[in-house]
Amino acid sequence: MRGRYLVLEGIDGAGTTTLLSGLSAALKAQDIPVFLAAQPSSDGGGKMARKLLKQPLEAEHERAALALFFAADRLELRHRFEPLIADGVWVLCDRSVLSSLVYQGSELDEEWVAQINRFALPADLTFLLDLPASEAWERITSRSDERERFESPDRLASLRRRYLDAAASFSSPVRLIQASQSPEAVLETALHDLRERNWIS
Repeated sequence: MRGRYLVLEGIDGAGTTTLLSGLSAALKAQDIPVFLAAQPSSDGGGKMARKLLKQPLEAEHERAALALFFAADRLELRHRFEPLIADGVWVLCDRSVLSSLVYQGSELDEEWVAQINRFALPADLTFLLDLPASEAWERITSRSDERERFESPDRLASLRRRYLDAAASFSSPVRLIQASQSPEAVLETALHDLRERNWIS
């Protein structure tokens, strides 16, 4: 039986990493093989994207380079993911195309960003964790003093709006989850959705 490709999305601080861990444990408890991933990855284009995320990137060509590294990373990951899914493995990935439409699309032509990502592997389902920017900022500031270029209260509020707009017209299914709930409630909401689709028992 074919596996599934699930993507977790949301502004920084929304809890995608926590949900990734919870889903993995719940699926493994049902003897479903799981492969965990994140974008950007730690190899190739993903490694370069992670490096650029730490920099100001004031010039448009620098921002375009970041978007291209993200897109390249997704093509590399597609070659890794497809055989796993064909063998029945569930691939759970923290972020994918929707992130680029939201983040890189806020600084570059959104249609161009969509075009360079058109060959990325479509998710069977994307869970979008929606969280008010004020709550996300509290979580971010409580966990680390290090900031990436999109981590500020105003940017988080703008990105949240972009996520909701992008999700409404996204090309593959998106399930919105209120991330203000406890991590346990967020996980149960996601699992309930998978049960309703008859993907798990």
